[in-house]
Amino acid sequence: MCIIIIKDNKKQIKTETLIASSVKNPDGLGVLWLDKWNVTYHDSTDYMILKTKRPYIAHFRYATIGEVSKANCHPFDINKDNILFQNGTVYGLGSKKKTDTQHLAEILSDVPTNRWREVLEMNDSRFVTANLKTKKYKLYNKSDWTKVNDIWYSKTNVLDKVLIGVYGTLKRYGSNYDYHLADSIYVGKANT
Repeated sequence: MCIIIIKDNKKQIKTETLIASSVKNPDGLGVLWLDKWNVTYHDSTDYMILKTKRPYIAHFRYATIGEVSKANCHPFDINKDNILFQNGTVYGLGSKKKTDTQHLAEILSDVPTNRWREVLEMNDSRFVTANLKTKKYKLYNKSDWTKVNDIWYSKTNVLDKVLIGVYGTLKRYGSNYDYHLADSIYVGKANT
């Protein structure tokens, strides 16, 4: 169910956090670069572009509503100046092709800016709007966010992950994998 990461400083995120974000949310990556205020879209496997001192707002997508495609990666345009990121689901919006977030952005385009907080906080999702003209962003449902090392995370399931290498019966599909590693995130096969 996606993750939004807001890094508006020069700190670097742990590689393990970026890998976990990509593996748990494999359906695309959208980035608002806060130094140039431009948006780029990528595959989730391109997570190492975020291993930088550049400030950004990143959204790793886990598709729940709408097809998997770069066109369905966040953020979505609300109007010519404002964009919307979402972590969560707004039930009743979207379709097989269109995400609920894009549908919500279209709704917000008809709502005065001073009422966006009221509309967005009616949902239990986490949201970010950014104004590309004024170069400011806002978090919504802020009490549901987590701040670690001055970086905001819309959820915590990608934090404090430790990479380990296993062999023998602990390998994926090995006889002890399910017993010891059932709650782990499989990253991939490797050779030593």
